[in-house]
Amino acid sequence: MSTKEDRREIYIQCRKRTGLNDIQWAKLMNLGAKGGEREVHKKERDPSKPSSRGVSMPEALAAQLLDFLHEEGYNLLDIGFTEDGRLDGKPSKRKKPTC
Repeated sequence: MSTKEDRREIYIQCRKRTGLNDIQWAKLMNLGAKGGEREVHKKERDPSKPSSRGVSMPEALAAQLLDFLHEEGYNLLDIGFTEDGRLDGKPSKRKKPTC
């Protein structure tokens, strides 16, 4: 069973690997809604701080799925949502650089 610290590390490491900033990550984690970057900061904050927030198991799963899509070559910034929070299409694959 994962611990609070395990889930926090998963969340932080996945966001770092994707290269997304806090605003981009928050938009994905909040189904397209704006303004969730404060929660991203709270989840990544030192857990000894009173303003920190834990990472739930579904959030850790979502972070890993986003990381997986990124590693598979998908452009996470292409992920969009409908007004009611449903996925709107699928992300495109990033173009591979040519030599």
